[in-house]
Amino acid sequence: MWTPNFYFRIACMAMLWLLTLKNFEVVSKIETLYTFDPYEILGLEVSAKMSEIRRRYRRVSLEKHPDKNKDNPLAV
Repeated sequence: MWTPNFYFRIACMAMLWLLTLKNFEVVSKIETLYTFDPYEILGLEVSAKMSEIRRRYRRVSLEKHPDKNKDNPLAV
């Protein structure tokens, strides 16, 4: 049981665990994860009706779609 292969596996598992922890720390610091507000993106109030949300979503999706805006680098 306590062979070099066993120690190698333990070391690999420890490194994977540490990389996962480091990745979690980096991703949790991304500001857009904290500030994602779909109402703000659509420019609507929280009390907006569903029909208004649908209308605004369709309009914004056409503005941001890369196939509809080939000249806009932000649409890509």
